[in-house]
Amino acid sequence: MGDLLRELADQIDGGFIARVYGRRTDRRWEAWVEFTSLRTGELRRTAVLHLGPSRDEALRWAGTLGSEALRDALEDAEFGAVSELGTPPLPGGRSAPTS
Repeated sequence: MGDLLRELADQIDGGFIARVYGRRTDRRWEAWVEFTSLRTGELRRTAVLHLGPSRDEALRWAGTLGSEALRDALEDAEFGAVSELGTPPLPGGRSAPTS
C-alpha cells in the first residue's frame, strides 16, 4: 500500500480527482498518480512516474504537478478496481496484487 502524498481537490478533465501516492522500495521512493471519477467512482492509475532517494523528494515532485501534467497522466493511466486505491503499480503500469 502506498502513502498518500498529495490530493488535488481541483477537478481534472472529465471530473476526476487526482491523488499522488508513493512508497519506499529498497533505498528509493517511487510515486504514481491515481484518478477517481466523481461521476462513476472509476479508478485510473499511472505507472510509476517518479523515482527518488527520499519521501521528501517525492513530496516535492508531487507539489510540482500542474494541470497540464495531470491531464497527460490521465490520458496514459490504466483502469483499476476501486478497492485497489493506493496499490502500487507493477512495471508496465498494471497494479500489484492486493493480497
